[in-house]
Amino acid sequence: MLTIAVVDDEREHIERFKQLVARFFTEFSRYGTEYNIIEFSSGEQLLENYAPRYDVIFLEEYCNYLRYAYGTIRRRGLFCCRS
Repeated sequence: MLTIAVVDDEREHIERFKQLVARFFTEFSRYGTEYNIIEFSSGEQLLENYAPRYDVIFLEEYCNYLRYAYGTIRRRGLFCCRS
């Protein structure tokens, strides 16, 4: 199972993200990939609950404490990239 974390302070953005992920796996996955999306409303919340169990982490660019969260995750050895 693929575990995806998404961080955004706007509920509408998280819902849209979930729709896009569901569409992606419906249209492009030949293998019936199972996934679980864990939602966080801030970088702080992600860090409070952080464990190296996420396969992918999507961080909203303007979310509170983004730079702190990004730096902390990188220091813990998790590969990250910004779009």
